[in-house]
Amino acid sequence: MNKIKVFAVLFTLLAQICGGLLAFMPVGAVSEGDLDGDLPQPNLKIAKIQIEDTVAGVIFGADEYVEIYNSSEMEVDLKGLKVVFYSGSKVEGEDPTRTLVKIDKDWLLGGFGSVIFSYNGYLSDKSDGFFVDNYAGGSLAKGGGAVRMLQNGQALDTVGYGSAKIFESKKIGGSLGAVFGRCVDLDGFMTDTDNNFDDFSDASGLSLGEYAKCEGFAEEDDVSDGDDLEEDLPDEAENACLGLKLNEIGANLATEKQFVEVKNTGTSVLDLDGCQIATSKSKVVYAFGSISLEAGEILAVNPNTQGLKIIKTTTDVVYLRDSSGAITDAVAYENMKSGTSLALLWVGGEWVWVQTFVLTPDEENIFEQYARCSVGYERNLETGRCVKIKVETTVAEAKTCAENQFLNPETGRCKKIEVVTEKTCDEGQFLNPETNRCKKIPAPVVEKVCAENQFLNLETNRCKKIATTVTSLCAEGYERNPETNRCRKIRENLGAGFTVDSDKSSDGGSLGALICLGLVVLVGLGYLVFSFKMEIGKFCGKIYTYMRDLVRKIRILGANTGA
Repeated sequence: MNKIKVFAVLFTLLAQICGGLLAFMPVGAVSEGDLDGDLPQPNLKIAKIQIEDTVAGVIFGADEYVEIYNSSEMEVDLKGLKVVFYSGSKVEGEDPTRTLVKIDKDWLLGGFGSVIFSYNGYLSDKSDGFFVDNYAGGSLAKGGGAVRMLQNGQALDTVGYGSAKIFESKKIGGSLGAVFGRCVDLDGFMTDTDNNFDDFSDASGLSLGEYAKCEGFAEEDDVSDGDDLEEDLPDEAENACLGLKLNEIGANLATEKQFVEVKNTGTSVLDLDGCQIATSKSKVVYAFGSISLEAGEILAVNPNTQGLKIIKTTTDVVYLRDSSGAITDAVAYENMKSGTSLALLWVGGEWVWVQTFVLTPDEENIFEQYARCSVGYERNLETGRCVKIKVETTVAEAKTCAENQFLNPETGRCKKIEVVTEKTCDEGQFLNPETNRCKKIPAPVVEKVCAENQFLNLETNRCKKIATTVTSLCAEGYERNPETNRCRKIRENLGAGFTVDSDKSSDGGSLGALICLGLVVLVGLGYLVFSFKMEIGKFCGKIYTYMRDLVRKIRILGANTGA
């Protein structure tokens, strides 16, 4: 029994000791997702997110950063930390769109400390690191998405905004603004209710590393003793660089001639100590030293003297920042022509940035649309090109040409005088005025004389025999036909009123004619029979057949009648 009491007392004492130790251990954040083991996770929070920046009405989409906060008193090692971004269309279980932060080495973050990771080149002097994936125009979508922080594969915090489908309980409203963050209590612990809508508020007016105070804390809660106030005061006052503005930028020039010109637009002397010049493409900044500018005074500096590179031909943004790094002025440019500058000029009742071909570092800006022409040339306003200046000369100033030359009034040059001489042809030739060539003179045409029985053909200029027509006499009883020039028989005119003398010789002629006529008829009949012998034979054959058939019919008819 005594042994049991001793054991009970020892067990109670051990439980009280363990309870006291647990009371002094920090409370770890509950991780999102399945945890391997019961070890407490680092109490890291996504404290602030900036998705863009706007200066003087100009939006800079790549001015982005993510701020991470250690909401505990204990030091935390960031090794294995990873921050990723999910676009608005992504859902749980899908791969992230891009990686923002990835830490593969030991990196200790003190209690209630913070680190800042920004888009490459932005906040180059303030950031602790740059995004791994720098998407063109910005890695954080303006319309919405989710930012998740993991360590060694375990989710520590998630923030969804706008159109995000991944978030804690409820996403941040789309109209919240371009910078949003969590609040902290008086002890420095950052709120996290696992509800993005309740935990985040507008943080556009807060500096880097500064966070809003959570609601429910009275003003008097911030009051502490004098020693604490002295510890919170900054060692040196910050320079807001009020009134300092960009005035001219010479980018597309030789590196040693590049310049950024600033102007004190205020009404009093301005100390530039701590004021900065930065660009969107360079990690280095140009910092002014102890320089003062009178009201309205202009100062041009070459940023390359401190390693700040200015893009010449493509796109870039030049910023003015105060000593804390906050942007006070900015100018964006693209595709600047060689030998030009971007200058601030008063045009049409307002200040506008224009490209000018007159560079005026440390002087008031001048606008010229075109580059100045060389000596002796002037700008043609219609074509925009340089043309040679025409100089009008008097008669006394006119150029003197050689004896065989003359002065061309259009070109002002001497030109050889062309002497036209008439060409001389040889004997027996003449000069053709159309071709200016010599041509042989044709021999004179002599009319040819022909013989008595010939005539001259004018077309061929040759003699030709004269054709003679001899009319032969027709035989007795025949006469010449005037139409055909042939002899034809004289026809007797039986109706004539005179007697025809009979003559024996005429009877003989008539008989001969009759005999000739009979011969002609016989020859004609013979020719017809010869020509149509086939037809005549066929015709005779048909008659023969017909008569034969007719005789047969008569015989048959007689036999039938008994005749």
